[in-house]
Amino acid sequence: MLTAILVGVPSSIVPRIRKHVGLRVAIHALPMIQKGGFRLEAPPQEAARQITDHADRNSASSYEKVLVLLLPYAKPPKEVSDTANVLHELGAIVEKASLDPNVKAEPKWPSLAKGIDRYFEEKLVTALCEFLDKHFPPPAGSDNLPARWEDFADWCAKVLRGRLTLSNKAQQQVKSAYFKNPVTAAHALLWLAGEYRTSRIECSLDGSNLKKNIGNGLHNELCGADAFKFTWNGTKVDVTWHIKNMCRDHDRTRVLRIYYFWDEPSTTVVIAEMPEHRVTAES
Repeated sequence: MLTAILVGVPSSIVPRIRKHVGLRVAIHALPMIQKGGFRLEAPPQEAARQITDHADRNSASSYEKVLVLLLPYAKPPKEVSDTANVLHELGAIVEKASLDPNVKAEPKWPSLAKGIDRYFEEKLVTALCEFLDKHFPPPAGSDNLPARWEDFADWCAKVLRGRLTLSNKAQQQVKSAYFKNPVTAAHALLWLAGEYRTSRIECSLDGSNLKKNIGNGLHNELCGADAFKFTWNGTKVDVTWHIKNMCRDHDRTRVLRIYYFWDEPSTTVVIAEMPEHRVTAES
């Protein structure tokens, strides 16, 4: 899984960076704050630990897929620099951005002379997007959503690999799906593999903010009486959440339900069943 760890980035621009890279790169940010100057928000040892955790969590196959960018606005403490050097020795890409005009490098990083204002943010977003596209170019056709159910499982395996998995049962179900709009279902899985997964990894989701409108007429909701047990890797897990559209009739071509759970060991979202409403005594 491609991973970029941005050290010393303003937290205000992180959502825009994640939106730009989509699912091709997992973005992890160590924000900076202004207190008589600029420094990392996290204390030195905590910042170093976070960098290590993000790199380890996302480098199951190789550290070569991990990029650490030390931005030039908040001087990294020794603990952070040492951690970055260790990751570099393990194969990670480590870049130390510079504001020195004599350093020939692309992109040109904007000056922070006037503080974090809108102009600086726009320039930094542009530079970061250019930087990430250079290191992790978007694959051709990766943004094409599946228009046919027969292409759905292959699309998931190609685009969402390492972030979201269709169970064997879900793979079989999509082959004979009645719901007429696989693109809508794909949007739901993009949200799960993107915003939802990132929030789970960064521990920013709890019971109060899981239930929400996720766009495209879709809602993330508790299953309620439709919750069920599902066997995954030999273990029974509780499936208590699903994504649904608001169609309440029994027309199988119009009703969408995606039942999923979070697999902590692999840090992936697992789709237990989709795209039909489960048939239970309460249905």
